[in-house]
Amino acid sequence: MIRVILLTFLFLLGSSAMAQEEYLTLKCVDIFYTKTHNLGFVNKVICCRNEMNGDTLMVNQKIPITAVYDGFRIYDKGLLNGIFPRKNNVYIIVIRPINVSVITDLPYNYYAINCIFENDKSPRFYEITKNTNDKYLGSYQRYIDIDNKLYLIVHISKLYGD
Repeated sequence: MIRVILLTFLFLLGSSAMAQEEYLTLKCVDIFYTKTHNLGFVNKVICCRNEMNGDTLMVNQKIPITAVYDGFRIYDKGLLNGIFPRKNNVYIIVIRPINVSVITDLPYNYYAINCIFENDKSPRFYEITKNTNDKYLGSYQRYIDIDNKLYLIVHISKLYGD
């Protein structure tokens, strides 16, 4: 535990990040998929324990699915640069709250289609049901939501684990 705190502290000192960025040290407890309010997407839930305060955190990643000849395929590219969290591994993650208007590289993303934001600057949203076609490809691995708040992943690295 002391190692986690020390490494997190050193990481924070060495970073020249913006004040709005959040630094989390998370232990992956479980990973599972749930349905979303759109048949073209699935929700990947990464259940984590915050190593600093012991709280449980549900990290949600909306991933497109597409129909193939024998069913459906989930295009899971991991988080950020292909990091696939595994149970019992501990990660340092830096996230920044954003509004959907910042996502310019994915014009047909889940948050633009199925979410209503409080205003044009707020990261807080409410989900609505709206089904769309299932042909969405792109870099969805940079965007997550936690407690109906949209985030951009700035950095993620494995601290320790398998």
